[in-house]
Amino acid sequence: MAALDEIRGDDVQPEMALIVKRALFASGMLVADALLKKYINLGVGDFRDIDIKQIRDAVGDAAARDSGVNAGTLLKKWRDDAVEISQTRKAFSTLIDSARRRQGRDKIVVCIDNLDRCSPENAVRLLESVKVFFNVPGCVWVFAVDAEVIASYVNHKYEGTKMDGNSYLDKIIPEQYHLSLSAAMDRDRIVNLLRNAAGNPELEFNDKSIPQIPRVLVPRRLIKSARKFSDFYRLQGGGDVRVSPSVLFGLSLLYHAWPGFYQRLSSSSEAHICGVLDNFFPSENSQPGGDAAPRRDLLPLLKDYAADEDLAYFLKTVFADYPRAKAVLVDEIVNGMRGLRMTGLP
Repeated sequence: MAALDEIRGDDVQPEMALIVKRALFASGMLVADALLKKYINLGVGDFRDIDIKQIRDAVGDAAARDSGVNAGTLLKKWRDDAVEISQTRKAFSTLIDSARRRQGRDKIVVCIDNLDRCSPENAVRLLESVKVFFNVPGCVWVFAVDAEVIASYVNHKYEGTKMDGNSYLDKIIPEQYHLSLSAAMDRDRIVNLLRNAAGNPELEFNDKSIPQIPRVLVPRRLIKSARKFSDFYRLQGGGDVRVSPSVLFGLSLLYHAWPGFYQRLSSSSEAHICGVLDNFFPSENSQPGGDAAPRRDLLPLLKDYAADEDLAYFLKTVFADYPRAKAVLVDEIVNGMRGLRMTGLP
């Protein structure tokens, strides 16, 4: 906000007006399409006779009404991408230069947080707008996001093409710094982070039971898991807890990394839990070097879970004792999930 206060003045009013007008027009188009497109496609009521061109014309008329700009002229200018990009970049560059001069700074840093909580269309559109329109000298954009989520947004938007979400992000955001921890190098940091998040410096965590996977070694996921871990013991009131700390924390971390799979696994039925986990562990009657005999009691999984190598590695690390002590471990899982439901998990 301080930066915005500094750029208010007659010297940047034309540029500000240009950017605001185009931002409002673009957002109006987005809202109109989102609200009416489904009704047009379904042919509901009077919307059957309306097409997208009529919506664009109506939005253009509304945007131009008070400015005196003819809607046709405005739309024509927007179709000319090269001119529009150049004008918008120049206008934004003027705003940044004004802010830097007034504050005596070399650069203006704009931080964007929680982009991964926006809709896929809006998140990708913002990234593209920053790259195309607002990538100007003297301005640094910092995005604090879950890169995995944003990459999935890109894949969703460009579904059916050869676009890869992670490669796309490498182009849009060339400098990336991942905050995942390393269980091999950051053991003390991980333990201190978890103890602090749990609010209990006496709680013990077996960091060796945390798989070396970037997807789970994210501070935010570890903190959420540690808080559920702590809530479990707080709500149990110090009574007889029939689940080991390592299994309990593994269950909490499993939920925060693969919530859909956690819900598939969650059950008070030992047979159900075995039917899910047996998909990831060799059959008891398999022979060394040979194929496992087919199991009829396996529960089917979505392909995304069955083919997820990270998930398989996670389960084999956290529940390493499953093949040797199936009954004991499954009992712990049942009790752990029952207690975690008290903390708000499914």
